Amino acid sequence: MGASVAAFVEAPAKLASLVLLLKGKRKFKYILNGLLLGAVVGCGFAAFESAGYALRFGLLDIKDMIDIIQIRGLLSPFAHIVWTAVAGAALWRVMRGNSFHFGLCRPTESYMPFGLVVVCHFVLNLDFEIPFYGKYLVCGFVSWVAALNLFNLGIQEIREEQLDVRGLRG
Repeated sequence: MGASVAAFVEAPAKLASLVLLLKGKRKFKYILNGLLLGAVVGCGFAAFESAGYALRFGLLDIKDMIDIIQIRGLLSPFAHIVWTAVAGAALWRVMRGNSFHFGLCRPTESYMPFGLVVVCHFVLNLDFEIPFYGKYLVCGFVSWVAALNLFNLGIQEIREEQLDVRGLRG
């Protein structure tokens, strides 16, 4: 299975780092917070991973290093950034402003989006290609649909809270 196994290690590691970074900080209680903070952690992870690839390829040929940096930079919004944003938003959705505990991983609202990003990462690392970076585009499209769905849920969450505060919901 090669590099595809990384999906089962990296996704939980990124989510764990997100939870550890914010341990005890309850002021970040909204789905949109999880989406944004997840994207930040995913971006940092993608940068470090890309730096590793650049170093590996750069030791052999500078042109290859520049090529790998450019292509990973262009394709990064379709991979780790959106994947960790989806995972973060899904976790924040079930946390509802409370502290993390492993029971939160059971609800469908949590494990389905997380499973989706693991599968996308797994597929992306499989050793086959689709012309015109098709794997990135398909996995990215699926991931962005999930991210936009969670974004919409985050907007609804804020709208409902505003109505509650104003006493207009009933």
